[in-house]
Amino acid sequence: MSFKLYEGSLSPRYNIFNDYTFKECYATNTRLMGALAMRIIWVSKENHNKYLYQLIHLDYSEYGIDDYREFIVEKNKESLSLNSKFAELWTIWENMSTCLGGFEKKISLETAINFICTSIKIGEKYYKLHDNHIKEFQKYSNRRINFMLSTLGFPDFSNGFSEFKINDFSFMYELFPDDMTSAEIINYFIMRLSDKDYLPASMLSDFDVDYLKNLELAPLGILSLMRNTLLDPKSVNLSDKKTLYYTCKTLLLGKKYYYALSEIGIRKSSTILNYKVNYFNISFINEISEYEAAMQLKHSEYITTFSICDKKEDFPLDSLLMMIKTTPYKVPAGMIYMIYNDNNSHVKNNDYYLDQDVYAAILITQNDEVVIMSQELTKIDMLEKIILSSPLRADIDLLDRYKFENQVFQSFSKTRHLNFSAFIDGYI
Repeated sequence: MSFKLYEGSLSPRYNIFNDYTFKECYATNTRLMGALAMRIIWVSKENHNKYLYQLIHLDYSEYGIDDYREFIVEKNKESLSLNSKFAELWTIWENMSTCLGGFEKKISLETAINFICTSIKIGEKYYKLHDNHIKEFQKYSNRRINFMLSTLGFPDFSNGFSEFKINDFSFMYELFPDDMTSAEIINYFIMRLSDKDYLPASMLSDFDVDYLKNLELAPLGILSLMRNTLLDPKSVNLSDKKTLYYTCKTLLLGKKYYYALSEIGIRKSSTILNYKVNYFNISFINEISEYEAAMQLKHSEYITTFSICDKKEDFPLDSLLMMIKTTPYKVPAGMIYMIYNDNNSHVKNNDYYLDQDVYAAILITQNDEVVIMSQELTKIDMLEKIILSSPLRADIDLLDRYKFENQVFQSFSKTRHLNFSAFIDGYI
């Protein structure tokens, strides 16, 4: 007598996608930010009220898939409950996607697969550099994607996605922002170039990938664009084609801070893009200190503080409607809830800052204080009004309002056992 092992549907080795049919897919139009969130929905072949959701966060810098979740939900009256699995799913999706800015777009399954597999290939490129827990997660998420592709008739990529080939990369335009301005094109171009994300940088310019790989930024490693300032342009007509030339002052962060000066040219385009970069020359780049970088990044902060009247285990912050779209994380001082702008319009600015995507931040401290911060007076004023007209009003008292000419909030979040006024007394 011989025995054969069959994998049940609860086994991680069972391909659950065989039990479902693809329904639809949505993704954020944030490919030029170097990351995007994707939501793929499948419907059960046996029960049309039963759905499989894939929530995927794709990184195009070095990690590939850096968050992956699967949910099976049945749409019924219970699914409308805030305590349902569907509510849990939606909260995770909001946390995964909101911080990216941008807008959701419906895309085809073919386009989704192209975005997923190009991201995985980047993760595989840097695989050996990652910690073991990241390697294990990548093995898991890549296996789940391989199951999905197997269901759709693709070959087995369990030994790596290097054999996944794409000949036409125009699918990327689907998750570019619409109607980009000249400043937007320039900022995104430098952002992708600094991040060694050469393909979209090439698509924003007249340069091919090989040319971009040999520019002065390449030996510095993967860099984040912290600030980019475009100085007043000059116009030059060449062969009846006008090019605007800007001087760029750029602050970059990798293992160290770097300051660069460059000249960049941009022309009108008759393609899907309104403009394309057609000239780029770095005249100066040098390492700078953290203090010098802090001076470059200096901007105002508006802060309002409240005291919590009665200590509670669960402070009712969720009573604020906007808290549905926050990203929480722990800090030494307590718990921060980041509220992001619902778009990436800050990339259109001639003076771009990385952290301008933040609408406001709320810190619930261990010392029973609520500290809210925004870089704009109108936004801090709006957040105050929302809090003071919400159910939270019965649990808090307004303490004080502040304006600082540099960043104080982050420094305070790293402290313990201090209320904000005591911190300021020592800080000043």
